[in-house]
Amino acid sequence: MKPGIYFAAQYARRFEIREYAEDATRAGYRVLSSWVATEDEKPRDGESWEEAQCWWARRDLSEMYESHVVVSFTEDPSCNAPRGSRHVEFGYALATGKRLIVVGPIEAIFHALPYVERVDTWEEALALLRDPVVDKRHAGACCRECLAQPDYRDIWNESTGCCCLAPAMRR
Repeated sequence: MKPGIYFAAQYARRFEIREYAEDATRAGYRVLSSWVATEDEKPRDGESWEEAQCWWARRDLSEMYESHVVVSFTEDPSCNAPRGSRHVEFGYALATGKRLIVVGPIEAIFHALPYVERVDTWEEALALLRDPVVDKRHAGACCRECLAQPDYRDIWNESTGCCCLAPAMRR
């Protein structure tokens, strides 16, 4: 089965992200972020905004859970775009041990963690996706240092391929 990929970005960028989803599909990934394909998410007849938002949130969490990698598109901190589900999606992916790639500037302190891959452009992210050996969870300096320790198995997490995630964050 192809590895799953989830895109986290401002909803207004969905048309741009659709193009990236096509690139990811050609690179061998299953695109799981269905929000990208929507024209304009609105509640169904008889459904309140709160009910619709709850359904969308559950759908997105389910899709992220199935994914192997989450690509988060950040915004320039000076452009006044502080809100958005992309922040929650990044946190969920971080907490569940997903491979994380940030495309754009650091918006939050968590984007600077050593096992988060950060690039400036989608083309750079696509290159990382095509070469998964670059995944910092498997090749980060902190992991190499831990692997050199005789008792590394006590801290190594096979399911995430990382030693540097806090125990509460491990799957």
